[in-house]
Amino acid sequence: MMYYALQVLLLQAVFLLFYDLFLRRESLFHWNRWFLLGTGALSFLLPLIQFGELQKPVIVESLKPVILRSHSVQTQISQHIAPHYSQTFLYVYGLGGLLLLGHFIYKLFQIRKLIKNNKIVDYEQDIKIVLLQKHREAFSFANYIFIDEKLYQESKLPVLEHELVHYREKHWLDLLGFEILKILFWFSPFVWLYQKRLHAVHEFIADKHVLKQYQFSAYFQALLREHFHSRKISFINQFYKPSLLKTRIMIQKKNTSKQQAIVKYATFSLILTGIIVLAGACNAKMSEKKENDFLEQIQRDTVIQMKDGKKVKINVIKGKGDKKIEINVTKGNNDNIVKGEEVNIAEDAVEVPIQFISKPPVFPGCEENKDTKAMKDCLSHKIQKFVARNFNTNIAHDLGLAGKNVKIITMFTIGKNGKVTHIKARSKYPALADEAKRVIASLPQMKPGQQKDKAVAVTYTLPIIFKVEK
Repeated sequence: MMYYALQVLLLQAVFLLFYDLFLRRESLFHWNRWFLLGTGALSFLLPLIQFGELQKPVIVESLKPVILRSHSVQTQISQHIAPHYSQTFLYVYGLGGLLLLGHFIYKLFQIRKLIKNNKIVDYEQDIKIVLLQKHREAFSFANYIFIDEKLYQESKLPVLEHELVHYREKHWLDLLGFEILKILFWFSPFVWLYQKRLHAVHEFIADKHVLKQYQFSAYFQALLREHFHSRKISFINQFYKPSLLKTRIMIQKKNTSKQQAIVKYATFSLILTGIIVLAGACNAKMSEKKENDFLEQIQRDTVIQMKDGKKVKINVIKGKGDKKIEINVTKGNNDNIVKGEEVNIAEDAVEVPIQFISKPPVFPGCEENKDTKAMKDCLSHKIQKFVARNFNTNIAHDLGLAGKNVKIITMFTIGKNGKVTHIKARSKYPALADEAKRVIASLPQMKPGQQKDKAVAVTYTLPIIFKVEK
């Protein structure tokens, strides 16, 4: 979550920087609108892109993690366990989101109150005009145009035409979408800036449409003479906003050639292509890192002993069917690695990884399962229950680990005779690693795995997550 949020923030910063430097002062308002909407969406989508071919599978089978609790021992299946420090972030994030949601609902009630307490005039199609009494103002939201009744009757300014453009262009949907994003990603200042930039573009579009029927000087001079009330609601299109008035006047005087626009947007397309490639590669690497976090320490020491004396290190893997893979090989005691050599794991290995066997080991009680997947699932489930039932959870209290999540990585082999051997365990706390070894060593004898109707040894890793309650 944190990594994703950082990527979103970085992308939004890059997109807005490009917009402010090269596009913000240009008069291609519709293009700019779609640029802001498009890059706003891309900033959330690009961090999800992964290039699958860059990811590398692993050989050693990892059983589903066992989660132990200090008070009530239970087994759970989980792929990702959030570290304890992230809980504080989630609480703060949730609180901020709730506050903004409450503020959003309050503003909606304000709009509803205006609709309920003022006279409504039906206009063309489904547009409704709400005639306000107290303030000289004009704004629109959805199919409602709110305008001062006197201003509506005087028609000194083409206020109604201006607000109709907002309705027809569906500008309110843009602002409402970013208002929702502000609630979900309130910690991102760039979401707020996106909405502010969009609001300005909306006004430019409406002004440009009105100026086709109204003289430039007369329109803006009248606008400068009038005094309007401004509401502090970020998801409505307001006719008058003092901080934006000067920019509205200046931007309408500028003409941008299509050639300039094409050059700028072509430049952005090249930058965007580079960002997509970079994001896909980085996310693939991060995904691979997360997938292998539990196995990272243990796999450095993992070696498959071959019948001809070679030792195959589990390292780089490229798929070549079910049995043959491209790997790194060490011959005998020689540390020189020969890359790219093909080794038939299923036929030549003394110990066979789970991916290359026809039948996995069978835990007592799993004999009725005939399907390979069902046998694997049953084995994993039984081992989970066994470990959860037999692990001495009181050790955590003796070590003073209250309120912490502790990770233990275990590795073991189910031999040709069905007995558990070659047990390894690693943890920050040696006492927990020793207890994990004791529990794994007490696993019952099983039916060994088979390859071509011959018993083979199979190696597993079993992550154990110790959640110590306060």
